[in-house]
Amino acid sequence: QLLMLLRMLIGGQRTPQLNSNAIRGYSLKIVETLRERDRCNEECQRAAEILQTALGDFGMPGGERNPPHRLRAFTEALVQELRPQETSAPQRRSPSPQLTDQFEQGKIIWFDGAKNFGFIARDNGGDLFVHESQIRAIPWHLRIPGSVVHYKVVNNPRSRGMIMASEVGLYES
Repeated sequence: QLLMLLRMLIGGQRTPQLNSNAIRGYSLKIVETLRERDRCNEECQRAAEILQTALGDFGMPGGERNPPHRLRAFTEALVQELRPQETSAPQRRSPSPQLTDQFEQGKIIWFDGAKNFGFIARDNGGDLFVHESQIRAIPWHLRIPGSVVHYKVVNNPRSRGMIMASEVGLYES
């Protein structure tokens, strides 16, 4: 995670395609920064601070089966910590995502039956994590990209400050 943050701090969040001409300049920028001791120390310190902040915000209780560095949600939290630093006005992301008791509509982006989770694209923007336990009403053969679903937005019980889809069902017009 630390190396990912360091790469993103120096080179930016978008990595050029590996077979493009832009990857050379991107890579050189990173190498030049790492060769200069003072700049390297400064960027490493910034990356470590972002990692510490994300670990504190993530709030994983000790002894859980999946440590933070192995969770996609933790990586997303790291990237969220990085985004405000790239803007001119430093702001923290809102601590409480908007929840609703109303059903929303969206489409399944993808769902992995072997891993028992997937993501839904919200009609009002953003993507939502969905666990298999929240979509049992949808037969496995209909859990395909593009399927229109309705759901409620709830707090993710395993990731403080993160939201997820709940009570997911097929949308019938």
